[in-house]
Amino acid sequence: MRNMLCLGDFVFSPAKNTEYEKLSRRFRSGWQKQERMGQKPVKQLVSLPLETISLSGKWFGGSATEALDTLRSMMNEPHTLTNNAGDNLGQWTIDNVEENQEQILSDGEPMITQFNIQLEEYA
Repeated sequence: MRNMLCLGDFVFSPAKNTEYEKLSRRFRSGWQKQERMGQKPVKQLVSLPLETISLSGKWFGGSATEALDTLRSMMNEPHTLTNNAGDNLGQWTIDNVEENQEQILSDGEPMITQFNIQLEEYA
């Protein structure tokens, strides 16, 4: 079974119970409006913004907490992102890891963990 994405050593894959259900990519332009006296504004390309990727889904069982802890521990440095074809997508940082636990068992273990992970291109 192929991996969906690899971020550094972390693998998003159904085989590892770390698959995501939704991936959203955001590209923005670097165009800014420049106001002009008595005329329509004009646009100027001032920068090339960084791309962002959002991953979301549900993981089941106790391994979800472990996987999210691993991702949180990776937030302090950029990591290489590769897609399912093995293409190197460059260096990316983990900007946000959101976790929502549901159906908590008596020992405090969640049966379902919903997650949302925000990645941003490093450079």
